[in-house]
Amino acid sequence: MNVVMNAGVKGVSNESADRVWRSYQRCLEDYHFLQEFYLRFIETSPEVAQKFANTDMDHQVLMLRASLDLMLGGDRSTSEPVALRQVAKLHSRHGVDVPPRLYDCWLESLLLTVARFDPGFDDELEQAWRAELQKGVAYMKAAY
Repeated sequence: MNVVMNAGVKGVSNESADRVWRSYQRCLEDYHFLQEFYLRFIETSPEVAQKFANTDMDHQVLMLRASLDLMLGGDRSTSEPVALRQVAKLHSRHGVDVPPRLYDCWLESLLLTVARFDPGFDDELEQAWRAELQKGVAYMKAAY
């Protein structure tokens, strides 16, 4: 599967990508940003809570940080990032079995958390975040 991370995605300009990256960096200034995301995400459904029941959450937070770094600030070339392929394989039905519908919960939980931690968050920035993450989320769903 070949994917272009954000390059050529309608509505994703370098300026938009930079704005999202700056928003992400503002969120990361608070140590609790990623932890709160997981609390919010886990509360979205019993299925999500069950997926994380025996998870080392400190390690999970580190993995989320690496994934977001890749999706938001990574290589914007036309080649598929190897790290994203590995994450997708791990989360597929052959790995920890995260069904595609849960990625919508993941995205909404992330955006609600960003809105809480970034004082510059507004409707335009929300749309920029959605556009930035669109390809990665679609890739994860397709790899299931």
